[in-house]
Amino acid sequence: MQNTADLWEVLCRDFQTLRSQLSQAQHLDAAEQFLTSARQVLRPDSHRLSDAYEIAADLCRAANGDERAIQYYEAAFKLSATAAPEVAARLAGKLAILREEAGELTEALELFEQAIASFDLAGDHRQHPALLSYCAALERRMGNRTEARKYYEAAIQMATQLYGETHSETALLLNNFGVALCEWKDFAEAEICHLRALQICESTFGSTHPDVGQSMSNLAVLYHIKRDTARAIKFYRAAIQILGRTREPNDPEMQTLRSNLETLQKATPPAR
Repeated sequence: MQNTADLWEVLCRDFQTLRSQLSQAQHLDAAEQFLTSARQVLRPDSHRLSDAYEIAADLCRAANGDERAIQYYEAAFKLSATAAPEVAARLAGKLAILREEAGELTEALELFEQAIASFDLAGDHRQHPALLSYCAALERRMGNRTEARKYYEAAIQMATQLYGETHSETALLLNNFGVALCEWKDFAEAEICHLRALQICESTFGSTHPDVGQSMSNLAVLYHIKRDTARAIKFYRAAIQILGRTREPNDPEMQTLRSNLETLQKATPPAR
């Protein structure tokens, strides 16, 4: 007689083979069938049952079956109490993203915070910058400026500790914070963030990388809002030139950049 571990391995191997043969429309039924088989093979208190629910949830998520994915992730998360803290953290993060997409911002924030706490228990801080940034974005969407600022600053500080002051992850977080600061009309600090991000991207990737173009786009918008027309035009032109190399002509952001540049140029008297 095969033991439970062997049966689980066979079940997963057979499921992977079956999955490769299914259309996307068949994934939801396959996920339910896989769970039924897993419940027959595994004990109710087995940590592998949490894995089974997560696998089924991932499959539903890929098939756009978000309601069922949430149901399965929640079941997996409850069972993860007996698993390693990294597992609980991963599941909390996946569930948080779905909750956010469903507009359940408070619930999503709580789950991201649980993910951070679980990674702390595991002594693994590699995901902290991204998770803290998610929390910041949620607080920002809910209008909690003070809390959002704390999360943005914590994310940047953690990224700096993990990767250094000149890492692309640090630049990304600086850009995110800069956008929020611009929205809050804290233009001086927003400019500092965006210029620092631009410097990091240029030194890391070179002057024509898309991340450089994105930083220039952010600066163009900032100067546009500040009515610093000359600088706005300069950075709009640079952003369009760089991003135009990799974006489609009808890309929405490219269309916005071109429209903004055209508006400023029309309103600017020609130089004499």
